Amino acid sequence: MRYLRSTMTEKSLSSLAVRFPKTGERRRQWEVALRRDGFVSCGRTLLCSDHFSCEDFDRMGQTVRLKDDVVPTVFNFPAHLQRQQEAQPLQEERKMNLSLMFIDEFKISTTRTSPLPLCILGEDVAVVEDYKYLGVHLDNGLNWRINTDAVHKKGMSRLYFLRKLRSFHMCSKMLEIFYRSVVASALFFAAVCWGGSIRAGDTGRINKLIRKAGSVIGIKLDPDEAVVERRTLNRLLSIMDNPTHPLHLQLDSQRSSFSNRLLQLRSTITLYNKSPLAGR
Repeated sequence: MRYLRSTMTEKSLSSLAVRFPKTGERRRQWEVALRRDGFVSCGRTLLCSDHFSCEDFDRMGQTVRLKDDVVPTVFNFPAHLQRQQEAQPLQEERKMNLSLMFIDEFKISTTRTSPLPLCILGEDVAVVEDYKYLGVHLDNGLNWRINTDAVHKKGMSRLYFLRKLRSFHMCSKMLEIFYRSVVASALFFAAVCWGGSIRAGDTGRINKLIRKAGSVIGIKLDPDEAVVERRTLNRLLSIMDNPTHPLHLQLDSQRSSFSNRLLQLRSTITLYNKSPLAGR
């Protein structure tokens, strides 16, 4: 703490010298406040009390002293230093404006914008979260959760009839025929479209239903992944063997010029990387 004699008048107070703080952040703040290039104070460096305002002094006790954490602020700097001091708030304001612009752009880039309305024959097409087309439920996120729920519900209802047939002491061969024609046809309807893109939890539900059906029949049935992969590969081969198919030219262009084999199809979306086509 820097003490001054209390007997000094207000006028004589301006001629006193104040010693720099010995160490710490406060000493560095005093050095920066002087705005002298390369200036480093020592333990005996003094500063005139004129560089402090009247509010920086405490006169309540027997001695006059500087208040805690005060920094010299009263200076008569040259013109070039004054312009630098005045330009500093403008630089801070410019940085703040740039930060606000960045935040606004980030919000715009991360916020989903509502799609523009689609107009067909003068009528706006309604935007819905899900839609059933040709027996398949399509949702706006393409996570196939609604479609999987519908498939699982159909499979459970048809599994009931499979159990009823076993209660009539039907042979395993007839039960297997019923499963493939009634139960599996509902479980794997359009599986080429959604089978490789459903979530692991939905795949587990379908596989659990298949295991129940296998226990009723008395045989081990193929899981969902194997059936989807086999059907997808068969569909792919049928498209490549049919030159009149709309996708034939696109798939044929994916062949290797060296071995004439179909190159591996890749997806930039992690959700679709496990598709059977991605490994072929």
